[in-house]
Amino acid sequence: KSGEMDEQELIQVLNYLGYEVSQFDAQAVTSEVDFDGTGALDQHEFIVCMRKLREREIQSLKTAMLMHDVDMNGTINVHELQTILYSIGYMPDDTVIFEVLEDLNLDADRCELNFATLWRFMVALRHREGLCRADEEAVQAAFERYKTGSEVNAIYVAKILRFMGFSMTFDEKQTLISQVDVDDSGALGLTELRKLFRICREQRGKAIRLAFRCYATSNAYGNPSASKVIPLSAAPEALRSIGCLGERQEMPTWINEVYEDGLDMSAFFKLARKLFHSLELEVRQNGGYSSTELRLMHDTFLQYDEDKSNTIRNHELVNLVKAVFPAMATDPKLRPQLKEIIKEADEDGNGELDFDDFLRLMRMVYELRNRNQLKKERRAVHDTEFLPHEVHEFRGLFIAQTGTSHSLLEFEDLEALIGTICPLGDRNLHALGVLWREALSVYEDFAGIKDSMPKDRHDGVSFHGKEGVDFPEFLWLMRQILSRNFANVNERTRKLASPNSPDQPAQAWARAPPENSSPGNSSRTSPSPSPILA
Repeated sequence: KSGEMDEQELIQVLNYLGYEVSQFDAQAVTSEVDFDGTGALDQHEFIVCMRKLREREIQSLKTAMLMHDVDMNGTINVHELQTILYSIGYMPDDTVIFEVLEDLNLDADRCELNFATLWRFMVALRHREGLCRADEEAVQAAFERYKTGSEVNAIYVAKILRFMGFSMTFDEKQTLISQVDVDDSGALGLTELRKLFRICREQRGKAIRLAFRCYATSNAYGNPSASKVIPLSAAPEALRSIGCLGERQEMPTWINEVYEDGLDMSAFFKLARKLFHSLELEVRQNGGYSSTELRLMHDTFLQYDEDKSNTIRNHELVNLVKAVFPAMATDPKLRPQLKEIIKEADEDGNGELDFDDFLRLMRMVYELRNRNQLKKERRAVHDTEFLPHEVHEFRGLFIAQTGTSHSLLEFEDLEALIGTICPLGDRNLHALGVLWREALSVYEDFAGIKDSMPKDRHDGVSFHGKEGVDFPEFLWLMRQILSRNFANVNERTRKLASPNSPDQPAQAWARAPPENSSPGNSSRTSPSPSPILA
């Protein structure tokens, strides 16, 4: 509430409005319109910023139209329209394009769009957040089901995203929610939920584009200027890398007949979107699980069904409870809550869990774990007194260090992160280890449900294996490092951060070069894009 907007706040607002803006773009436009040199934008400067963005978008659209107007008649047809949209970063599916054209009273089979009509199309596309009518109805239905008053609590947003077919880690969900929860209320209205759904779709579009760049090769040997395609032999791996094709799932057979020369960007995108759409329908029909997840769940069920009776009962149920609810199983105070959970999962009340009961229990575990993690994070934000944009910055650092498929930061990753700013000799490394041990147990009162990865306690300060701190513990750890001015960290971060930036520590780590900055040195690096939104 300073009356000015810094770079991170500008990015959040522009993403909220549907603009795809990077940190570099935000820095460039801020420096261009920051007339008083404060490093932030006041209301007048923000209005100038939006006008310049509009001018740039118009020019970008005109350039794209000129490049892709194949017959050079000053208008474009639907096929050329799709190519233009892809080139400027918009990747709506065919259904959305046809529905927007219908809203504009245009015949998709015969229409030719001049620039004025193309601009009207873009305004209409952005107004509906790039969603087709079926998507809008699904979002509306989910909102009506979980709303309290006029908003949906963040606790239920994760459940909605999973039911809609978006599978991601808790921290990835929180990152996306923070982009649309502009008032930091911890709840989303219908408009914000629609924007969240749009951002999830955009993330998928980015993953598809990245996969294409990773796997595409020239379709003309020795001609680097030839258009690129993904060979059919590499297509299954490319699709699996973004999570729209299961490990045991084969590519549709018709692909070999229609695209025998390989998949260009347009064909690959359409195929990936088609597979993602099938996955979304599958997840909704299976109560929030894909076929692959159901198969894994059934394998887990069989592990506890020791007598192969197709039910988990007696000592088998005890073993399951101990594995999933370790604290509840041993704490008499939590025993009533545990009994209520088992009772709710056991639909016929016979004291045994068949596979459907087991699935209900696992859904409850997932929801309880998310609720537990959200409460834990709110406690950490309260304890550390970090501002919302600082939390957002630190979460970005956390995800960058842990990777999209991990939820815990290992000691070696923390050591690498701190090492980009502060020298870590033996004394500092020992002090960092002491803080690490404190962080591992600072929020133990939230350990009622087993985390995805156990944390083994050690007396020493050398930490290896799969243990680590989650994001709330990471926030606490960073507050201790800053408050105690560990290795003069405050002075060092001030030198690296942007001037006048309110979130200097997190921004400094984001700007700092990694310890080993050459490509491929990161232990988390993968040659293919991660399926963060499978």
